Amino acid sequence: MTFAEIVTAVDDFAWGPVMLILLVGTGLYLSIRSGFLQFGRFGYAMKNTVGKIFHQQAAGKGKSRRSRR
Repeated sequence: MTFAEIVTAVDDFAWGPVMLILLVGTGLYLSIRSGFLQFGRFGYAMKNTVGKIFHQQAAGKGKSRRSRR
């Protein structure tokens, strides 16, 4: 077995079903432990990110608040 074949075998194992189970499992665990915070505060997050962009464009007609030199 060459080095490239070994690396390919390890890569196929690590990025296959094992990684999928680890990623989904970790996501579910953290979601449950945080009380599904990412879903409960979605409106608040959108209001404070996208909402401020539109508010700033309306107030300053798309220009930055900093004055240009």
